[in-house]
Amino acid sequence: MGAAANQGREHMQHAARPALRRCLLSLALSGLTVASHAAEPVIEEIVVLGSHVAGTPEDAAVPVDVYARQEFELTGNPSIKDFVKNLGVSSGVDGETNQFTAGTQGVGRSTINLRGLGAERTLVLFNGRRQVTPTPIAVAGPDLNSLPSIAIERVEILKDGAAALYGSDAIGGVVNLITRNRFEGFEIGGSFADFADSDGDFEIGAIFGTSNDRMQFMVATEYVERSEVQWRDKSWADVPFSVSSRPFSSIGVNSVIPGVFVPGGGRQNYTPVAGTYYNDPQCEPLGGVEAGNCFFSFAEFDNLAENHDLWRSVANLAVNFGEHVFNLELMYSEMESRTGTSPSFPPTNLFGNAVPEDSPAWLDFRDRVIAAGGPDTAIFDGTISSGLPIIPVIRGRPINLGEDNGRQFYRDDAETYRLSASLEGALFEGRVGYDAAITYSVNEGYNTYPDIYVERLYNAFQGLGGPGCDPATGTPGVGACEYFNPFLSAIPVSAANGVQNPDYDPALANSPELISWLYGELGVNAKNELLVIDLVLDGDLPWSLDGGQMQWAGGLQYRRDDSDFNPDDQNDPAINPCPFAGDQVGDPDCATPTGLFGFFPANEAYDVNRDIFAVFGEVVMPVTDRFEVQAAARYEDYGGSTGSTFTPKIAARFDATDWLTLRGSVGTTFRGPTNRDLNTDSRALVFLLAPLAFKAVDTLGNPDLDPEEALAYNLGAVIDTGNFRASLDYWRFDFEDLIETESSSALVNAYVANGCADGGAGVGTSACDLLRARIFPTGVSASSLERVEVNRYNGPDVDTSGIDFDLSYTFDDVGGGLLTFGIEGTYTIEYDVSESFFEGTDLLLQDAYDAVGSNNRSRIPFRSLQDLKGNASVNYLRGNHNLRFVTRYVSDFDATASAEIDSWTTYDLHYVLTLLEDRATVSLSAVNLTDEDPPLNVDHELLYDPFTHNPLGRMLKLGVSYRF
Repeated sequence: MGAAANQGREHMQHAARPALRRCLLSLALSGLTVASHAAEPVIEEIVVLGSHVAGTPEDAAVPVDVYARQEFELTGNPSIKDFVKNLGVSSGVDGETNQFTAGTQGVGRSTINLRGLGAERTLVLFNGRRQVTPTPIAVAGPDLNSLPSIAIERVEILKDGAAALYGSDAIGGVVNLITRNRFEGFEIGGSFADFADSDGDFEIGAIFGTSNDRMQFMVATEYVERSEVQWRDKSWADVPFSVSSRPFSSIGVNSVIPGVFVPGGGRQNYTPVAGTYYNDPQCEPLGGVEAGNCFFSFAEFDNLAENHDLWRSVANLAVNFGEHVFNLELMYSEMESRTGTSPSFPPTNLFGNAVPEDSPAWLDFRDRVIAAGGPDTAIFDGTISSGLPIIPVIRGRPINLGEDNGRQFYRDDAETYRLSASLEGALFEGRVGYDAAITYSVNEGYNTYPDIYVERLYNAFQGLGGPGCDPATGTPGVGACEYFNPFLSAIPVSAANGVQNPDYDPALANSPELISWLYGELGVNAKNELLVIDLVLDGDLPWSLDGGQMQWAGGLQYRRDDSDFNPDDQNDPAINPCPFAGDQVGDPDCATPTGLFGFFPANEAYDVNRDIFAVFGEVVMPVTDRFEVQAAARYEDYGGSTGSTFTPKIAARFDATDWLTLRGSVGTTFRGPTNRDLNTDSRALVFLLAPLAFKAVDTLGNPDLDPEEALAYNLGAVIDTGNFRASLDYWRFDFEDLIETESSSALVNAYVANGCADGGAGVGTSACDLLRARIFPTGVSASSLERVEVNRYNGPDVDTSGIDFDLSYTFDDVGGGLLTFGIEGTYTIEYDVSESFFEGTDLLLQDAYDAVGSNNRSRIPFRSLQDLKGNASVNYLRGNHNLRFVTRYVSDFDATASAEIDSWTTYDLHYVLTLLEDRATVSLSAVNLTDEDPPLNVDHELLYDPFTHNPLGRMLKLGVSYRF
């Protein structure tokens, strides 16, 4: 927070009561609103995060950054996603579109990842109270986008383990979003952001507030519209296949493998023998890449930013009843999004489709291959040396470079509700303060995913496709029954590069009705609910020290989490377990309950919940006027086999001089298992290296999980000489029993390496017995597996440490204005992760490693992590003009063992003009002023790192606001 720190920071206002009340409300589980205990209390909300005891956040006993509204205004009012991504202390941030890494879905949502520990290890509060997590099971923390930006007063970030006072999820820190509850008047504001290859982003909002002697009321609402940006429109994405094959799929444009497969039972079960791929002669002219078979660039159809519309509102009412204040808060947000994706997906059964020898499309393909210099008809029509008949098997996506429908879209609609009510004030003639609250929040979403029916595709290959064809009575290719043509002769123009297809044959084209009939949708209704009941008490202890009165605080908390996941009938394996009607699990075409579709697996319904009880306490000891100690502890009970935890913490602050403050803290911190960790049924598609394909992965919850724990340290110093301000903190976290998910790729790799498939050298060993129980169907080769089962488990130990720095200097009266230089950032020294073993055995799944300086693509659980990330700024304020120049830097890191992701430096320029006695504001911003491309990441499908860099290029933004 170095940039223009003196203008951008807002120091906390202090309550009339001494330090303990502030400390309690800052560090206790809820950080609740406060009323003065004077005889005639006023409605004044004091929400404090961290140990803001008798001083500003920067010189508190624990490291807290406060970003006031003015800081946002002076940097062009960035979206909360961009704000979080630019923070030096936050790395590996979710928020951009990213279909290709499990656990990052959630378009239109934003989370924060302090220290790169994972968003699930950062507690997010709204006005000091917990908020529900969004329904996509992969989203790990509350959605920061739920609050209207026009209503945000400040953002507080506690960069220290705080579970001793806030409870689970605060293992790596706490982020608190505070709204403008004391706002009075009416304000309207909006902005438009323009960048290349997009229709731009639009935002408009309004806020109204009023008060009298008894009450205060605020309401704000906002609409945000974001336009899509396609990957193919960016010049930096034009990278040759030889440089990176990540945007390409080997299961791409349909190739034929005659003579290499024999029937193995069932309708689509073929066993490889030997042979060669024969590609369509138009593979490369129409946008494919010949590398054995015809590779297909699926990224051509994907987006860098997804189209979504967002409505969000918040209201707050505070009413004064003598020495008591009643607070009521309402929040609502609604989001609709569409995510662009490939025309179709690769079947998880790679060799599932054979073309009948009398198919017109097959005969045409054969003739074109022969004419192009391919094999003669004897090879296509004969038998292999074993005497087995040749069967032309299709390997590829049913629809790839063309068809009228082009790309497909996911749909994600979600609503979030929140109601929070509290009563606070003083008891026993003001000797004890109290704050009692109940907060209920719910997020409900409906998601759909397009995919192709396995049975319909099979029938269409046989000439029995189409909405009007009855496979039981129809004749292949006659009347309403159509053959499906998987080859390029079906498309007139390539959807990948726009090239006309010289081999297009209208007689062989697939009808729009046939294409539409092949597709269906997997739908899911999901709902997360969170109920929190808080009680906080505080007062003075009957002892005094040289620095003043000792104080106490204590509190209770009850939380209930509920998660419901209800798939549509077509997505429910309990209703439709098999791809073919009439089949049962265990039949040749239904070894496991994969569902109706070729790519996405069916999802089990579930309903899980948990009840958590907590009690906490804190003591503040002002040993001298310059030395203060705070001690806190929390007991939290999860019940069941998870059990309970006790976490103590101690923090101290020493004012060495009038301008130098030393601070330190040490304590244990923890995170209990979530509903996602305890849930026994969850499925996702993961790309597995051994079979070279996406496969269904069953992630099973573990009711026996222990809470993960960490020992957290912080040592720091704060300097404030007036014009010069600086803070420097050394931090360290030592984790044990990290709650994570086994790596499906590691399991499959171990399965192959140990020879665990039927006939393998390792069959019968204890290691293979364990691994074979996780690979389905049992005993198959890696290329034929359909499903992998992984568990949540208490995994590796992690030791990480680093340094946070924040410095600024202000020169007075420079040309009649103030000139401020600032720099802030984080340097991560180490991030050592211990080796991982399978189910408590000595079977190694993952070697020990240092996560710093790596994109950590195949490592669980971490995101990209750079050793240095920070921002430097120059700010000039004169009268009603403010100009700010910001330099943002992210150091280089490894993409693979042999490829590096370059360091990235970008520049932002912001100008703010206030008019009409500060009632009107106009802002102009140029973000990424020099239009820097994101560094190349050869290890990601989109060829950049979505967790670190911004792919959109230069953005020009105009913002206006007017306050009545």
